[in-house]
Amino acid sequence: MLIEQITKRFKKKIINYDIESIKFKWEFEDLFDVLNINNFFTMMQYQLRVEYNFNQEQDIREKINIIRRSIEDAVQVAKNIEINSNKLGVLDNLIHMIYMEIKDIINDGLIMYLFYEKIHCSIEFEGQLLDTDDFFKLKLMIFNKNLDKHLDQFLKSNDINNENDYSF
Repeated sequence: MLIEQITKRFKKKIINYDIESIKFKWEFEDLFDVLNINNFFTMMQYQLRVEYNFNQEQDIREKINIIRRSIEDAVQVAKNIEINSNKLGVLDNLIHMIYMEIKDIINDGLIMYLFYEKIHCSIEFEGQLLDTDDFFKLKLMIFNKNLDKHLDQFLKSNDINNENDYSF
């Protein structure tokens, strides 16, 4: 399909991210899987010098799966739209914006969550101190809102009214 062709350029890339003076790296797999969970565990455990127990691993897996489902929902809406060849740039822009949002939710959401969970500290966000779980929920809400916004722009650019009010 067309979306799969466009997403081929968003494959296998090492993403760097800094918190305080600590450098983090994680491997972006592709737009649909986002990351390899086992590799992500290995990289985060090494970088944070921590061993995750079963419950912690399950928690992280669930967070990644929630992110994946949101992306799948957004992409599915785009797949259902007939794209004229002169509107390929609009689809390309949507995919690019989804990729940018993925990087943000992993870096500013999941990795921040893991870092502050490790040091047992609340996270300051827009002047408020938040528990790590509340912080991740807020970042996930922002992620989904941004996906909605990009999808709305995509639909408007294709002269499609968002009468179904797609939201994730």
